[in-house]
Amino acid sequence: MPGPTGSPNYSADVSEHSEEAALKAAEAREVAPRREVSAAIDIGSSSINLLVATDSLERIDGRSELLGLGEAVERLGRIEPDDRGLILNAIEDYVDLARAAGARRITLIGTEPLRRAANASEVVALVRSVTGLALRVVTVEQEAQLAFIGACAGRVPDRPTAVLDVGSSTTLISLYKSGDPITVETLKLGSARLTWTIVEHDPPTERELGRLAEGARDVLADLPETMFPDPRVVKRGRARLGLAEPPEPVRAIFVGATATNLARLGPLSRAALADDVRQLGVLSVGEVVRRYGVRPQRARQLAAGAQIVDALLERLGLEEGAISDASLRDGAILAAARFGDAWPAHLGELLSKS
Repeated sequence: MPGPTGSPNYSADVSEHSEEAALKAAEAREVAPRREVSAAIDIGSSSINLLVATDSLERIDGRSELLGLGEAVERLGRIEPDDRGLILNAIEDYVDLARAAGARRITLIGTEPLRRAANASEVVALVRSVTGLALRVVTVEQEAQLAFIGACAGRVPDRPTAVLDVGSSTTLISLYKSGDPITVETLKLGSARLTWTIVEHDPPTERELGRLAEGARDVLADLPETMFPDPRVVKRGRARLGLAEPPEPVRAIFVGATATNLARLGPLSRAALADDVRQLGVLSVGEVVRRYGVRPQRARQLAAGAQIVDALLERLGLEEGAISDASLRDGAILAAARFGDAWPAHLGELLSKS
């Protein structure tokens, strides 16, 4: 029946529909799966990093603070009081951010600098006393496994896969081949370590760029042939045996700050990396920062990083590699969600199941 103005009166229908919609929304909230939020914080050679994400790796927040602990530990063999204070402040800030974002589980991880520091136990005890959280100093193998789990989102790959984490002080390589356990190799080869030992000029000279390439290839020469056979040797051997079909190539996934910062310059292909090196030979650190939005400390190490990535691709017989912004923090969130505080003892199980 028309209302006073001559318009149909729909108020009763609207009210009924609104109540019905509200009831359906409430029911949907009750049956929808609860989104568990977790966080992982790691102390690396160059920085302390935070990831807040759901247990299905939907990202909520990510932060990074450069501290340069690796270089300090390289010089002194320990973590000095000022650096301990910086570590604690960063962790406290990140824990507060994680909890504000709804994280119910926070995993703290120490990597290379804490493995090498003579007084790492003091840092671990300090963090626990202030935050109530355990800081786990992971082994090289555990760190590489976490990076692999993160890069592959916890799923077993469908083809041979190498996850390569070019860090500041070390390069971690995790190799998966069907039917075999994951092989882990660590190299004393990092973008900061190579830069410290070779680069004295800004921008690096042509001679320094050449020495960076040589330094990377010299370290990679020590990789066991059983892990990464020289592609040229494999090709000749298969030809002698009359085998026409080449073996399935390894897929390379690069993770970590070196790779993600190089990605600002272009793809991780050997052709693009050669162009990057030429660019980095004429641009100052300040110009790299302004042009590509890279932090100064990272900008100084980019040339070394480019030569390391190129040398790895060459050794794998590949012209290009993929980049993942996942990291060991993603792996830690998945591992802790599956196994709780006992996750370090169960990484092999997580890697062995799809």
